[in-house]
Amino acid sequence: MTHTDDRSQVLATPQRVLLACGALSTLLYLAMNVFVPMRWDGYSSAGQTISELSAIGAPTRALWVPLGALYAVLTTAFGWGLWTTAGRNRPLRVVGGLMLAYGLSGFAWSFAPMHLRGAAASLTDVMHIVLGCLTSLVYMLALGFGAAALGRRFRIYSLATLAVVIVTGILLGMDGPRVGQNLPTPWIGVWERICIGAAMLWIAVLSVTLLRTRRTIAPLAANDERRPTEKKKVTVFVGSAHKGGATYRASRLFLDGLEALGDVQGELVVLSDYDLGLCRGCKACFLRGEERCPLQDGRDELLAKMMASDGVVFASPNYSFHVSGILKLFFDRLGFVFHRPRFHGKTYSSIVVQGIYGGNRIVKYLDGVGGAWGFNVVKGECVRTLEPMTEQAQAKMAQALAGQSRRFHEQLSRPAYPAPAMVGLIAFRMARTSIRRMLGENNRDFVHYRDHGWFESDYYSPARLGPFQKIIGALFDRIAARMSKPREGTPLCTPDLPPAAQEHPVEDVVQ
Repeated sequence: MTHTDDRSQVLATPQRVLLACGALSTLLYLAMNVFVPMRWDGYSSAGQTISELSAIGAPTRALWVPLGALYAVLTTAFGWGLWTTAGRNRPLRVVGGLMLAYGLSGFAWSFAPMHLRGAAASLTDVMHIVLGCLTSLVYMLALGFGAAALGRRFRIYSLATLAVVIVTGILLGMDGPRVGQNLPTPWIGVWERICIGAAMLWIAVLSVTLLRTRRTIAPLAANDERRPTEKKKVTVFVGSAHKGGATYRASRLFLDGLEALGDVQGELVVLSDYDLGLCRGCKACFLRGEERCPLQDGRDELLAKMMASDGVVFASPNYSFHVSGILKLFFDRLGFVFHRPRFHGKTYSSIVVQGIYGGNRIVKYLDGVGGAWGFNVVKGECVRTLEPMTEQAQAKMAQALAGQSRRFHEQLSRPAYPAPAMVGLIAFRMARTSIRRMLGENNRDFVHYRDHGWFESDYYSPARLGPFQKIIGALFDRIAARMSKPREGTPLCTPDLPPAAQEHPVEDVVQ
């Protein structure tokens, strides 16, 4: 199954035109700030504000107002384009709504002009200030939500733009009162143009970025012949033997909410239905491979279900401030996966059901397991089911699980191989360099890394690294190489095995 979003479709021409209005609006505003001041002899772009170009009595007002109305049309169209193409990308949809509000507010500027410096202030001056504050708020909200809409690089760029807007906005605000007092403001135009210019550039970048994707994640119509028939498989592993109990019901609520969002086929797997033996600690799975485990039980069937799934969820009750025994037993049987992660590109989350408290720590533990195994982790949910449950408590649980279903569904729709977090990148480089230098070629971890090409790759998954990440990765390769340099006379592999295991094959040790 491909990891791209099955619901995506090529952007229609009207959608592309609407999105292009974002870049066009930026170009228009730039042109307005270059050419309109040329019509006002003595105007200083460094020492005067942009608003003064449309002030009452300004020689450029008659030109600025119609151009400003055209700018409002373009930004409104861009906002509508964002809204209609955002689909289930909620941050992008919020940005679309904010751009709609910003564009529509542009038509109000002609009714709230400021007066020229030295003239008596009136109601329109107050309206102008209020409108400017609201516009600044919309800018910052759009930048904030936009940071969560389109991946790591755009997030960094958005946050950097937000920082520029805030700093220059503060400097602008410090000079603002001097305009009303008709005092010199030698830098106010510079601060304002940097502030607004950064926001305008961000709009253009967002516009171009979306146009380059050429696709939308909006769901297809029910009668669309191109609607995909293949659904993504999500398996919820229930760590409670009580079918019909609180953990089972919570898992069912989550899965029902997920399936209702479309294009998902769910399965509930109750771990207690499978025979799972107690791990003997023989380390056969670590050294010789998981297929050499002496326990022939249901572990491999459960592992196959995980490998065949696009998304995996583990659900557990809070038993003695930890996961249930059957779930912990399953994790112990999969200890080799911590050494040899294999679930990259798959989505993961967790559900913990508790009576009173302690569940949030279990969620952190479960999410940590998912991250160590290579999953793209969606933060788990802890729900309280203290019996007898009131209607209010049941509604609260249903609301929490519905929100988790939406977040999980959104992750399923995102790129399968995001850029790694810095901690994950460092851990990979340290592990792979140590394995390559310290373990022999017959060691199963060495074979796994070699066969997956990880000794030559940048990361576990085919994620693209930025220049800074590549530098950090290379640095920790060198650090790991120095730390793992074998001492003279020390064998490459000295596994921590029982004494008998060093004299006999693993098959003899585990009998």
